[in-house]
Amino acid sequence: MGIQKKLKEKWQEALQAVLPIICIVLTLCFSIAPVSPSILLCFLMGAVLILAGMMFFTLGAEISMTPMGERVGSSLTQSRHLFLIMILSFCWV
Repeated sequence: MGIQKKLKEKWQEALQAVLPIICIVLTLCFSIAPVSPSILLCFLMGAVLILAGMMFFTLGAEISMTPMGERVGSSLTQSRHLFLIMILSFCWV
């Protein structure tokens, strides 16, 4: 899978997680608790930076940690040391 496709997927995941909060804050800013345009602009810039940070964090975690965990898990199950598997399984639960 290409990096652009993964970036788009992670952007959508971050947007799905943060967009409800952004909508609630914007609704409150325009209805109950009006704020100055400068504060609103700072909030929107911060929201974009949060989205970008979440996108890059989840992409990095998926690229680096997932393959490492899969390799450790497959080598552990291939070792056939049942006692070791049981001890390690209870340590991470």
